[in-house]
Amino acid sequence: MSTSLKKEFWDRVDDTRIGMLATDTARAIPMSHYADHDANCLWFITARDTDLAKSAQTGAAAEYLMTSKDEHLYARIDGTVQAVTDPAKLDELWNAFAAAWFKDGRKDDDVQLV
Repeated sequence: MSTSLKKEFWDRVDDTRIGMLATDTARAIPMSHYADHDANCLWFITARDTDLAKSAQTGAAAEYLMTSKDEHLYARIDGTVQAVTDPAKLDELWNAFAAAWFKDGRKDDDVQLV
């Protein structure tokens, strides 16, 4: 992928906040993503007891489908999901939208970074 095409792709991903994430063992569900251009990946915050989090424990194959609001991007992104324990990354990504899903906010034991 050319540098300009890669930049355009990430710019459009940044403008889109939600898609459908599925794994080989978890049905597709709507998820908000957090783009990490430097790592060339997407981050997600979920609950440990979800099928998605359980799939991430095994490094399952995944697909993420998204459409930008201006309809200039239709993407299917294939990869793998991994459960990650990285308090610094979680702090970086944490926001009011994620907090709304967890009773004890950022410190909730159920928070899982994928």
